[in-house]
Amino acid sequence: YQAGSHAVTIVTTIGGLLDDIDLRLERAFIISGTIRDAVTSAFVPNVTVCIHRTDYSFTGVCGTTDVNGEYAAVGLEPGADYVAYAIGEEAGYQRQMWNGLDCPFNNCDFAQGWPIEVGNPGDATDIDFHLADSTSISGTIYRDDPGGPVPVGSARARLYHSDGSWAGFSNTDGNGNFVIGGMDPGDYLLLATSRFGNQIDELYTNPDTNAHCPRLSCDFSVGTVISVTAGVDITGVDVTLDSGSRLSGWLSLDGNPAENRSVFIYDATGTWAGYGWSDENGYWQSTSGFPAGNYYVSTYWDGAPEDNSDVFPTVYPNQACGDPCDLTRGDLIPVDGSTDVGDINFELTSNGGGTLAVSYTHLTL
Repeated sequence: YQAGSHAVTIVTTIGGLLDDIDLRLERAFIISGTIRDAVTSAFVPNVTVCIHRTDYSFTGVCGTTDVNGEYAAVGLEPGADYVAYAIGEEAGYQRQMWNGLDCPFNNCDFAQGWPIEVGNPGDATDIDFHLADSTSISGTIYRDDPGGPVPVGSARARLYHSDGSWAGFSNTDGNGNFVIGGMDPGDYLLLATSRFGNQIDELYTNPDTNAHCPRLSCDFSVGTVISVTAGVDITGVDVTLDSGSRLSGWLSLDGNPAENRSVFIYDATGTWAGYGWSDENGYWQSTSGFPAGNYYVSTYWDGAPEDNSDVFPTVYPNQACGDPCDLTRGDLIPVDGSTDVGDINFELTSNGGGTLAVSYTHLTL
């Protein structure tokens, strides 16, 4: 049964006795079933099944399988929009929503879940799962150093399908280690990014060929394809990042420091290569380094134009670039791959106040 949400204070005297303190409990409902191995049909113990709704809200109700693979999630209100999912990675399996719906990279899209109804007329039984073996890719991200490679904490391993489409990611721990799990069999590419330093983003290659790839601005075909087979964990996917040039400057808006503003960096072909954002003083710095080349810098990105929606899109230097931004209205900034580039400054004017003005001082190589 469900506990009510109302509390009543009962006061009595020492030695006193109160009777007729009655409680009315509402009927709570149950989702239950069995979890088996998808190949052997063996029962799978020690896997948690939790219940969300299709609007992504969590009910707070879970159950764990016993030695017979049986679970019961107890304490649900009547409803017809419940989604059950098994946290298979607890026992070496992939995460899965009922009715055979996978959760790629352990991310379940509850809006696409198969709705389960309880309370009309009763419990939901036979909500069973058949789990496939889990597969993971793991490794370590380092930065190059004269004394030898140094692990990079808070770096990011970004996984892509072999056609270059996005797949998933994992951040490294304090020792530079990452694990990406819950993936489907297939061919993948891995891009390592430092996120908060002067290291250059790099594609995983074996052997290491220093395949520099600022964000997506490279030929993915130079990366080593990582072929994933169901149930086989892949280890030793290590990447050592080289140092590059970091870009920086100052942002102001209507004469005042522009805080928490995004700045986007593109290579000479107009492909997104990186970004930075401004602090409370209007100072911005790229979150990664860049190899030698020529780059555009803009306050506009068509992937998230709302970031700077209150100013006119601008490309360095001194040019409004339209919406979408025509980067060729700006100048390419030469980068040598070893020296930081500063004074890439923008003086912005609100787009509700008239003409956009952009100025700059000098470029430091």
